[in-house]
Amino acid sequence: MIGQVYDLLNLVWKTYHFSPKSMRELRELGTDIGVNANAQSGVKGTRWLPHVSRSLETFLKQGKDHALQSPGQFTAVYLHMDHLAGASANAEIAGRAKKIKLTIEDGTFVAFCHFLADLFSYISQFSLLLQRNDIILPQAVSGIENLLVTIEALAAQPKPGGKLSTFCAAMQEQRHQNQDNERQEFKFQEVNLSKGEAAKLVEGESISQAAPGLQRAIERTCESTVKHLRNRLSSLLEKNTKDTPTTTAVQSFNAFNHHAWPDDKRTLWDHSVKDVEFLLEHFSTVLRRCICTTPTPFRLFSS
Repeated sequence: MIGQVYDLLNLVWKTYHFSPKSMRELRELGTDIGVNANAQSGVKGTRWLPHVSRSLETFLKQGKDHALQSPGQFTAVYLHMDHLAGASANAEIAGRAKKIKLTIEDGTFVAFCHFLADLFSYISQFSLLLQRNDIILPQAVSGIENLLVTIEALAAQPKPGGKLSTFCAAMQEQRHQNQDNERQEFKFQEVNLSKGEAAKLVEGESISQAAPGLQRAIERTCESTVKHLRNRLSSLLEKNTKDTPTTTAVQSFNAFNHHAWPDDKRTLWDHSVKDVEFLLEHFSTVLRRCICTTPTPFRLFSS
C-alpha cells in the first residue's frame, strides 16, 4: 500500500512537472471549481520525510471551506486525469491518467492515504524535537520511545481528530444521509469512491471489523515502521547495549536535567561529576574542533 501511494504521487508529479500545458490546465480547472490547485512535489530519489509528506498533504488538500465533501486538490487532479484519459492523443499520458483515475476511485486507498498523513505527522513532530537547540540526549531517547508507543497505538485506533478519523466520520455521515437510497454512494471531495471499503466504514464498527483490508495494511505499516525505527536507533534503545559508550553518554546527559538533581545541597555539590567527566572525554574531539576549552566538572557546576 505504501508503494501504491508513492507510485501514484510520483505519477501525478510526473504528469505536471514535465508538462507546463497540463499544469496550466489543472490550474484553470481548479479555478473553475473554486480550488487553488498546486503543483505536487517529487517523492522519488530521496528518503527525506518532508518531501513525501508535503506531496501527500498537497494531494489531500481541502478546498476553501475545509470540508471533505467540497472540491479540493484531489478533485481537480481527478477531473483532469479523467479528461486526459479520454482526450490525450499520447498513449502513455492517457494510460497514466487512467491508472491514476482508477486508483483515486478506490476508497481503501484514499483511507490509507489519510492514515499515512497521520503517521507522517507523528514522525515529523519527533523530527522537529531533534532539531531543537536546547535538546539533550535523554529527551531524544524519551521522544523515540513515545513515538514508538504512539505508532503502535495507531495500529489499533486512528489518531484522535486526525485525518483518518475525519475521513471515517465523513463516510459515516454520508451513510446516514443516503440510508433511504437503494444505491448508496460515498464521495471524497465530490469524487465518487466506487471501489474499495469506503462503504463499510459505518458508525459503531471499528476499522478492523468494517474494513479488514485497510486494517491489515495499517497494521503492517505500523509494524514495519516500528521495526525499522528500532533498528536504526538500536544503540539508544536496546538493553543489551547499556554498557556501550553511546548508552553511557545518554545516561550521563541527565547531569543537565534539573529534575534529576538531588534536593540535598551537599549531595548536589558533587552530583554527576563523573558523568560530566565522561562527557568531556567522550566528546573531546568535537570540543577541540569547536575550539572549546574543556572545564573541570567542579568549575562547570560551581559557575
